[in-house]
Amino acid sequence: MNVAEKKLIRNPRTGSDGKSRSPGKRAATPAAKSSTAKSSTAKRSGKPSSKSSTGRPSAGKPSAESSTSAKPSAKPSAKPSAKPSANDSANDSALIHQTLDRLIDDLKSNIVSAASGGDSFDSAERATVRSVLQIGLQALQLFVALQGNGDLGAEVETADGKRLVRSECPRSTTLRSIFGTHDFRQFTYSPGKKRAIAMRPVSARMSLPEVRWSFLLQEFSQMLGVDQAWEQATTNLGQIFGGRFSVDTAERINGRMGTSAGEFLRDLPQPDPASEAKLLVASADCKGVPLVKEDSPRIAAFETAKKNPGNRRMATVSSVYSVDPHVRTPEEITAALFRDERDPKAEAADRQRPKPKNKNTTAHFPEQSDDGQGKAISISGIHVAMAWIMGQINLRRRAGQVLVVLMDGQVSLWETLKLHLNFGADSAGAGCVARAELRLEGGEPVRNIGCETKSLYA
Repeated sequence: MNVAEKKLIRNPRTGSDGKSRSPGKRAATPAAKSSTAKSSTAKRSGKPSSKSSTGRPSAGKPSAESSTSAKPSAKPSAKPSAKPSANDSANDSALIHQTLDRLIDDLKSNIVSAASGGDSFDSAERATVRSVLQIGLQALQLFVALQGNGDLGAEVETADGKRLVRSECPRSTTLRSIFGTHDFRQFTYSPGKKRAIAMRPVSARMSLPEVRWSFLLQEFSQMLGVDQAWEQATTNLGQIFGGRFSVDTAERINGRMGTSAGEFLRDLPQPDPASEAKLLVASADCKGVPLVKEDSPRIAAFETAKKNPGNRRMATVSSVYSVDPHVRTPEEITAALFRDERDPKAEAADRQRPKPKNKNTTAHFPEQSDDGQGKAISISGIHVAMAWIMGQINLRRRAGQVLVVLMDGQVSLWETLKLHLNFGADSAGAGCVARAELRLEGGEPVRNIGCETKSLYA
C-alpha cells in the first residue's frame, strides 16, 4: 500500500494537507445555499431524493452520492470539472443518520403499539425482522458513505513502481449484502485512458469480493445450496432476507469456491494434539455424484466398464476424526439400530454421547498421474482416498492410540486398505483385527456389524 492510500484510510474525507479533495471551488448554486442537506441533494441532482419512505433506496434510482456528482460541462472550460467533495459525503452521512434514527424509533414504537394492541408474538416477530433488515441496510449504507470517494490525487504510484492515473469522474459500484443492494461511486485508477482498471481504492479499503455478493451472502447461499437445488436455495434465501437472488450467481460462486478446494484440503492444519480424543477413526465409502447431462454419456459411473454408466460417477468419500469411547449395553445398541422408542433416561444419556473432534472429510475421483516416462496413468479414486487417509493417520495418530476403521463390505475398499495397514498380525506386529459381533444376554448373535476394528500401536 502506498503512502497516499494510507492517508486515505486515516481520513477518507480529506487529502494529505487536511483540505478538501475537491480540485476547485464548486460553483455557487441554489443547492449550495440551501439551508437543509436534503433539499441540497435534491436540487443538485435535479431529481427527488432517491430514499424512499421506508429508508430503502428506490429500485433503479442512483444513490445519493451519485446524484451529487457534477457532469462535465459541454462547453470547453479552463477550469477542471467539478468532482464530489467531502461536503457531499458529509451530507449523505447526515441523511443516513437521520433515516437510521427514525427507523430505530419506529421499531420501538411499533413494539409498544403491538403489545398494547394485543398482537400475536408471530406478527410482532415478523414485523421486527422487517425493521431489522431496514436498519441493517441503512447501517451499511452509512458505513459505505463514510469511506469517501477514493480520490488519492491525479496520479499514484504503486508499491511495485507502476504509475496509475485517476479516472475523470467517479464510477458506479454495486454490492449486494444480506440486507439489500448498495450502490456507491468511487474514483478508479488505471495505467491510462481506455486501459483496464488496476485499483479501486474504496473497494480495496473495504476488502470487497470480486463478485457483487458480499462474503456473508455468499456463505449463506452456499450453506443452503449444500442440501438443496440452487433454485430452491435462492428461493429460500429470498424468503429469509426478502428480494430475489440469482440462481446463476449462486452457481458461479460455487464454481469459484470449488477451484480452491484442492489447495485448501492439501493444506489442512494439523489439529492440536491436546484437542484430540482417545480413539482415532478412519472411514471411507463410495458415493454416486450426479453429472450434468452433457457429461453423463461419456463418463463411466465406475472405473471399469462392467456397469451401466447412468448419470452418475463414483467418488470415494473419506473421513478421519477422533472421538472418545461411548459405552453402551447391547440392548441400547439394538434400540439405536432399529429406532426403538427410548425412555427419557436413554434420551438423556444419548445427549451425553461424545462428539467427533477435528473431523476432516474429502471426496476423490480417479486422477491422472505421470508414470515417470512421460505417459499418463489413471489412479483409482479409492487408492487416492486411502492415500489421503494414511496421510491423516501418520500426521495425527499418537503413540499407543487405537485406530478404528469403519467401512461397509465393499471388497475393493478393504483390499486397498490392506496395502497400507497390516491386518491379522500378532502382538509383535503392527496390530490385530477383530470382527465385532452384537450379542444379547444369553442369546445368539443378532447381526454382524459390517465393519472391522484395527488397533495400531507405535
